[in-house]
Amino acid sequence: MTLSVTLQQSMPNFSLDIAFEAPSGITVLFGESGSGKTTTINAIAGLQSNSQGRVTLSDRVLFDSASNTSLKPYQRNIGYIFQESRLFPHLTVEQNLNYAKRFNKVDKSVDFYQIVELLGIKPLLRRTPNSLSGGEKQRVAIGRALLSAPDLILADEPLAALDGARKAELLPYFKKLNRELGIPMLYVTHSPEEVLELADHVIALEQGRIVTQGPAREVMANSKVARTANRAIKSTLTTQLVAQHPDGLSELQVASETLYVPTLDAPIGSAVCLELVANDLILSTAKVAGISALNQVSGRVESIETTSSSDVLINVCIATDIVSTHITKRSLNNLNLKIGDPCVLIIKSVNICPSNRCQG
Repeated sequence: MTLSVTLQQSMPNFSLDIAFEAPSGITVLFGESGSGKTTTINAIAGLQSNSQGRVTLSDRVLFDSASNTSLKPYQRNIGYIFQESRLFPHLTVEQNLNYAKRFNKVDKSVDFYQIVELLGIKPLLRRTPNSLSGGEKQRVAIGRALLSAPDLILADEPLAALDGARKAELLPYFKKLNRELGIPMLYVTHSPEEVLELADHVIALEQGRIVTQGPAREVMANSKVARTANRAIKSTLTTQLVAQHPDGLSELQVASETLYVPTLDAPIGSAVCLELVANDLILSTAKVAGISALNQVSGRVESIETTSSSDVLINVCIATDIVSTHITKRSLNNLNLKIGDPCVLIIKSVNICPSNRCQG
């Protein structure tokens, strides 16, 4: 089943002009915030007005501005997974799932218990949403979308609100569901890791235009896309506030390592979550003297992933956290680093995580 999309839309300070075909499997719309990803899938779902163009799903015309055709969202037979689970708080998990069946307008058999088993949510059926973790809520939301017997699933950054552990827990479900149920999916993300984990086909967007499209590794190797990907890769590092200094710095500790950040309004002993951007990290085999960077942290190479013909992603284990940085293959050869080797991350800049939470 092929999704064919041609869309144009003008808004203040932004315009969308794209055309693509998404084959069966998982197609990922990749790009930074504001690139047009959500605008695109909302138009496909019938949630976005004032678009021009045409959207077809196999032989069904969902939208055609030339003939003034625009099916209502409930007529398009599309399942939508949002960033937030949007479950009904007054219903149990089972009731939330069964609610979706009323939108199954076609003669398609949907096995309730197959989906429950695939998503591992059988133990949750009698619980209410307020008793679920973020990851559990999203699994239920996925199940609800599937039980409407859709011809297509749209997923708008469904893991964006989850911490790293919950993301790692949920990612395999998307691949498994696509493989076992055969429902095509258009998945929106700005995470390169999610692209490489999930995508059969990638469409890279920038400022409302398609930069390139094709197989995941081919697209992510594109120099323009790779720059976007590098900016998007962020890691978190859990530290503890141990001292305040009169020169406007707070002292943090992780394992036996010391870091400095601008003064924090927090009591000594507080946990502090740092957000590290891959492009702001330099990898070394030892600590370096005579440089302006205050923060150098020792770790160990956890894994090495090839991201393009010239670059690799190095995942470094620091205490209980994994921090990622990009370097060239030539730099990797010069450093002679292998999995398990000790290394040092030189941190050029650091941010405090929103709400100062690494988990949740």
